[in-house]
Amino acid sequence: MEFELRRWKERNIPHLLKYGSHPSIADMMTDPFPSPMTEEASRLLVDSWLNADDSRVLCRAILIDGEAVGGVSVTLLDGIHCRTGELSFWLTPSLWGNRIATCAVRQICAEAFGLFDIVRIQAQPLAHNKAARCVLNNAGFSFDGLLRQSICRNDSVQDGCMYSLLRSDLL
Repeated sequence: MEFELRRWKERNIPHLLKYGSHPSIADMMTDPFPSPMTEEASRLLVDSWLNADDSRVLCRAILIDGEAVGGVSVTLLDGIHCRTGELSFWLTPSLWGNRIATCAVRQICAEAFGLFDIVRIQAQPLAHNKAARCVLNNAGFSFDGLLRQSICRNDSVQDGCMYSLLRSDLL
């Protein structure tokens, strides 16, 4: 299935409301993602993505037929982790299993390594999020380890995982 990555635009607010409303998305995200998704929450999220600092954040909508059906981003970390980017992604559940997320992750990582002076991109999915872990494996990420009891989500402490892709992995 054909898709493109593009900067978020205000016209994507209704798309986020439509495609980002599924509870499975918010349940699996480690970043704040409203559930239920409201028009106000959609507007606030898109505004935050539009106003993200381009020197530190690469944030793209995943578009199919002109509609934003998902999102992917790499955010630079600070301090001793300043040469590392943090990957985040989501895709509407009706499109899971079509390799769209895998291809979008590969594309954003290649773009991030080209734009930023980083040597590593990491992702920290919930341990039970098998779909996200599969996307990361298929995109060339390595499993670095289980992070026991590292995520507090919905009033429960859960295990997370650490995955990484190194610039040298792409050579």
